[in-house]
Amino acid sequence: MIKNYLLFLASVILVSCGGGGGDSGPKSISSPTISLVGPTAISTPSGGSTPASVGCTGSTWETCIKITANVSDPQNRITTAQWQNLNTIGGVCYPVTVSTNTMSVPLKCTRNGYSCTYSYDVKWWTGTKYQYIQPFHTVTVQPVSCASGSAIDGYIQEATVFADLNKNLIQDTDEPFTTTNIQGQFYFNSPISDDVLLVMKGGIDSFTGITLPENYMLIGLSSNTEKRVISPISTLSYFLPDTYNINEMLGLSLFDAFLDDPVIQIANEEASKVLKTNMQISILLESISKITNESDYFKIYSTIAESFSTSTINLTFLTSPDLISQSIHHLTQDAGFDSSNIDIVSENLSNFLNAMNINEESNSHLVLFEQGMTTFPIDLANQVRGEEVSF
Repeated sequence: MIKNYLLFLASVILVSCGGGGGDSGPKSISSPTISLVGPTAISTPSGGSTPASVGCTGSTWETCIKITANVSDPQNRITTAQWQNLNTIGGVCYPVTVSTNTMSVPLKCTRNGYSCTYSYDVKWWTGTKYQYIQPFHTVTVQPVSCASGSAIDGYIQEATVFADLNKNLIQDTDEPFTTTNIQGQFYFNSPISDDVLLVMKGGIDSFTGITLPENYMLIGLSSNTEKRVISPISTLSYFLPDTYNINEMLGLSLFDAFLDDPVIQIANEEASKVLKTNMQISILLESISKITNESDYFKIYSTIAESFSTSTINLTFLTSPDLISQSIHHLTQDAGFDSSNIDIVSENLSNFLNAMNINEESNSHLVLFEQGMTTFPIDLANQVRGEEVSF
């Protein structure tokens, strides 16, 4: 009897104390879990590389560094969550694009590697107070060399150069672009593949200070390993058949019209020939544009290239009255154009182009180039319409 009573008393004590091995106090509160998933290292892009091949988690160069915040909080206690850019404002780790729980940054070109650190700052309510979680993610980028080159007629500064990814010769909103400096040099800030079409538009001639026509446009090709020249010569080459070798047509053996700077080597005979040809082509294009009222430079280039593709002539034929006359007739044949003065106008334009000679000491070629890009084309346009003009 006494034994049973003691057992009963022991059980009462255990129940009142919560039982053997029971809770020792209130349950602990677990915090939400946040993990950041994205690239930790970007390798050096080579010509033709795709974003995925160098370690990007974004699908494009513009969204290369894409980081996703994976959030787990079944109790929905998170009150705010936002991305933080923990890097120098305006540097290579900008701009950040945020979409819900993802963040992306473009891959930037630099000769030196760089790293970027971002955080996802989360504020949550424990039931009695606010707590914070701040996971970090760092991305290390190896040196990135991107397309660069020069826009040369002479040097063309303050011009826009864009990568024409869809080859429509129009600058679309998603296409990378840059501008030229006082020496016509340009550098892209994000990777593009080799041999992408580059289109230059507008700009100012560095030596004469003249603003080039609004419709002044040139074409070249990109390279991540060598600086390429965008010029009237490279533009004409784009419209010529692939079988045409411009360097051979110009009689060049030591100078490359697509790679070498003719301005800095002006004393070299081959360089001066390239510079002269570039200036002649620009004057020819602007003059024909004014004469025919054709504002599309590329259409004029295409017309001139068509004359080359049906003959065995070289680039010296550019200044031929026959080529000039043929091009004008082709561009105006369906416009009810009065062609009675085309031959004499073509002769005058030919004489003007042939008068250009590169003279490093007197800079007479710059004076002629300025006239050829400003007043002379207007005079020719007036002459073809029968007005009295004195040259």
